[in-house]
Amino acid sequence: MAAFQAGEFVDVLAARYGIHRWTVLNHLKQHNVKRRRSRLSAVDIDKVVRLYGEGWTLEALAQELRVGASTVRRALVRSGVELRSRGM
Repeated sequence: MAAFQAGEFVDVLAARYGIHRWTVLNHLKQHNVKRRRSRLSAVDIDKVVRLYGEGWTLEALAQELRVGASTVRRALVRSGVELRSRGM
């Protein structure tokens, strides 16, 4: 709980402990830990679209903006960006 509250990402915690991200989220819920809801600003979304176009990965963009990779993915999809296949 403390690592999440200190700013660690759910995906990072899941990888660290070898569990699924939903397991992490369930533990947080059981302990009444409020989830962080990151919203990307219009400037952030423009940056995501530009950098993704330059070849950045979802994970690298997520770390840059301190949000989850799924948040970055959603922003790209909503912006009409065609996502690359993994590993490309």
